Amino acid sequence: SPDALLARLGDLNIRNSFTMEAKVPVDKIIVNLSSMQVSRAKFGDQQTLSAQRLLLEPVGLHVEVWRLLHVGSSGLPQVSISGKLENFKIHLGQPDLKTIFAILSAGESDEGIVEVDTPEQQQQEEAPEGDRDGPQKSGTQEVSPRTAPNPIIRTKLTLKFDMDGMDLILYKANNTESIFYSLDQDGFSHFQLHGISLDAETRDNNTLEARFLLQMVMLDDIRPKSPLAIKKMIYHYNKQGTSNDTSTQIQAEEDIAADKENGNVPTSVLTTLDVVDAASALTSHKPLVRMTYKQDEASQDLDLSMEGLRINLCIPYLLAVAEFFAVGSTRQEEGNVERSSSSGARGESTPAVTSPPPTPPSQ
Repeated sequence: SPDALLARLGDLNIRNSFTMEAKVPVDKIIVNLSSMQVSRAKFGDQQTLSAQRLLLEPVGLHVEVWRLLHVGSSGLPQVSISGKLENFKIHLGQPDLKTIFAILSAGESDEGIVEVDTPEQQQQEEAPEGDRDGPQKSGTQEVSPRTAPNPIIRTKLTLKFDMDGMDLILYKANNTESIFYSLDQDGFSHFQLHGISLDAETRDNNTLEARFLLQMVMLDDIRPKSPLAIKKMIYHYNKQGTSNDTSTQIQAEEDIAADKENGNVPTSVLTTLDVVDAASALTSHKPLVRMTYKQDEASQDLDLSMEGLRINLCIPYLLAVAEFFAVGSTRQEEGNVERSSSSGARGESTPAVTSPPPTPPSQ
């Protein structure tokens, strides 16, 4: 097939250093991955690259790992991991989806893969069953004395991950032969996630505490000839400067109603096609989803809150979005069935039909 995916890992920078934090030696590892991108490409004659288009725009990832080399009386965690993923955009059409499914299905097949046993595996297979567990020791065995549990509860692991956001733009192209799309002519749907934060912490007494924040979710109908009057399917509605004062809330609602009558978009409704800074959004808007999970030896607690989610339910549009993803996977499964049936027809030989013995001539 002339279709292919090109992955460029960009620039990878890894630094390792040893520092002193609170009079404790720390092994610090910093990983920076920048300009990572994925493109869809087409190859022409003699495997020459004829055209390519970005599926995943350049994105960067930053990861830091701190590890204590000596566990002392300091309050530092034994292992600390923090990461941040920059805002990234994905441009996906139905032909792109078919190409991705085709590559993934080809990678899952076992054709051309030969399993070779290592010398260790061969020795284990040749050894008798009684010798596989190792030589049995006779006599008494020393039992290590039990030590009293340490009364100090230390933090074993801390994990912190932030994702600025994700933009997924879907296209339905009229010309399936071309790999290039136009947002004004082929745009279909625009989905966004912004302001994702995850914090987790584990301690020596087998306790776990995790926190999850999701700032906003948006889904827009961007079809150029959409029959829908309201294009915003899912969005985060939040009054800026919300307070507990009832009079202030009533005045804010009246202002929003006046803006709608005048045909103006309220400032509290975030537009979808604009790039939203997650850091500034976290300070000016309340999170859409806030979840806290706590676990100890005796109980488990889950606290989940959701605020400001608005959904305009349109069944035809949701079915069209589901059909967008179903078309690529369905056609790929049909291709796999055809290949398996053809290989089965080649592998199975039809049994020979035996003819009955000739009848003896009558005397």
